[in-house]
Amino acid sequence: MRRGVLLLCLVVLVASQLHIPRNVDGHHYGLHGSQVQMDVFIDWLCDDCAYSWSQIRQLFDHYPPGYLEFSIHHLPLPFHRNAFDASVIVEVVARESPERLWEFLDFLFANQRLFSNKATESMTESQVHLLFAKLAQKFDIPENIVLEAFQEKSAAFKAARNGYKYSLQRGGIGGTPTFSINGVIVDAQNIQKWTAVQWAAYLDQFFAVEAQPAVASNSQQNLEKTVPPQDNSKSNDSINHNNNNSNSNNNNIGAPEPAIVAQIPTGDFHLSLKPKPSAVALMNS
Repeated sequence: MRRGVLLLCLVVLVASQLHIPRNVDGHHYGLHGSQVQMDVFIDWLCDDCAYSWSQIRQLFDHYPPGYLEFSIHHLPLPFHRNAFDASVIVEVVARESPERLWEFLDFLFANQRLFSNKATESMTESQVHLLFAKLAQKFDIPENIVLEAFQEKSAAFKAARNGYKYSLQRGGIGGTPTFSINGVIVDAQNIQKWTAVQWAAYLDQFFAVEAQPAVASNSQQNLEKTVPPQDNSKSNDSINHNNNNSNSNNNNIGAPEPAIVAQIPTGDFHLSLKPKPSAVALMNS
């Protein structure tokens, strides 16, 4: 009870400090004013978010223009040590290489274990920042730009912080991933485990005219039927979890690996969830 009261006080405090932005919060894919607006509140180091992303990502080009606008919002959970820094690096890429943002998000999710609590428990904050810089270098973003972004006065840092505040002041959000359709939070059982096919079937009911797939190969019957991670210990990452729960979740992604849509660069980072180089090994490479 006390934890819930403290969380409520935190949300009220943070929301009261949110300034009205010049632009709508988040990063957007699809035409503005589409029939359906889908918002996703994400922690980039959340296992369930990684799986949900692999499924939702397939919907981007499933519908023709004007049907679905997709927006993502930062919600770094406090028990994921490096989650806010991950939000900052997303903002760096959005500024320095916006045409590759969605590709980078695929890349970040595919390699999120490198930034887990366990993988970085013996690393300093500066070492973690250098690790993020190595990630960004795969997208031709210089190290100095990334490291400067972790300063509180940087534009990327401010954007990540304002995105976090925006997510907190939205009612009904208690963990990640959280989804809303046309401004209303979707309250469905095991939604974080829905496949692309389930999402398409759910979204179709909101279109005034039945959508025809934009690309034949992306028709509903050909959407990935990936089996979601099996984890009976939780329904999704909740803001009320503690650090101990977080550490165990970081080691329990499950199989099979998420389907990545975009072309992923090769090098020190890999698509395979097992095995992966340790964070320290990567730092020394």
